[in-house]
Amino acid sequence: MDYSTAEEKIRRLLLLEMKDKTRWVGELSSSALSTATAVSALSLANDSLNKELIGNGLRWLAENQNSDGGWGDTVKSPSNLPTTLLVDTAFALSGESVEYITCLKKTEEYITVKAGKG
Repeated sequence: MDYSTAEEKIRRLLLLEMKDKTRWVGELSSSALSTATAVSALSLANDSLNKELIGNGLRWLAENQNSDGGWGDTVKSPSNLPTTLLVDTAFALSGESVEYITCLKKTEEYITVKAGKG
């Protein structure tokens, strides 16, 4: 099969997946990485309209913290230091850290175990 035939076949298959011939519908994986990134960006935008979205993101992050105090890239991933640091930063940028003090104490313990005291 040449490239032009393969490309046409893929194009037809993708077009068959469109809803109402205008869009594709999908679902993102549950992700601490993307949620923390979004919360950080919304917090930096400093727009009062984002307050509810930020709150929803922070709640989701707190509810999906791994038992070791960290976060993985997705809810099925083991904790890792980069994502945990990104989540910790999202909480700090939001200005809502006090409400999540128990969660963040566990995070601090995880970071200390993985990176040491600074």
